[in-house]
Amino acid sequence: TACEECLVGTYSPGGQGLCSSCPLGTSTAGNGSQSLGYCWDICVEGQFGDLGLAPGFGQDCAQCSPGTYTDTRSATGCLECPVGTSSNQNGTTLCGDCAPGLFSAAGAAVCSSCAQGKYSGGGAANCTECD
Repeated sequence: TACEECLVGTYSPGGQGLCSSCPLGTSTAGNGSQSLGYCWDICVEGQFGDLGLAPGFGQDCAQCSPGTYTDTRSATGCLECPVGTSSNQNGTTLCGDCAPGLFSAAGAAVCSSCAQGKYSGGGAANCTECD
């Protein structure tokens, strides 16, 4: 019989032929893993890593930087906060709407104040001239 590689998320100690599942919250980076040491932490919301995993056993995933977020597990990168929102912290899972009188472009770490004589509603991408 031909040997089959263990699939992602499983490993076979010493190539025993039976694949074991990685512990909860971990996975392997590819097929054919041969030990529990290849089960790396899955990146949680607000974090990212190559293949959505920590860069190695016992290492941490990177946190999304201010102005970015991810709301999914196993992310390989972070998304820019949409226009009208911001995030000023590392590891953000959700960007908050700009308050009335503030605005932001995409990827903003903080919302900016409207200039004198202009206004905005909540979650604004820009400000409007007062009448």
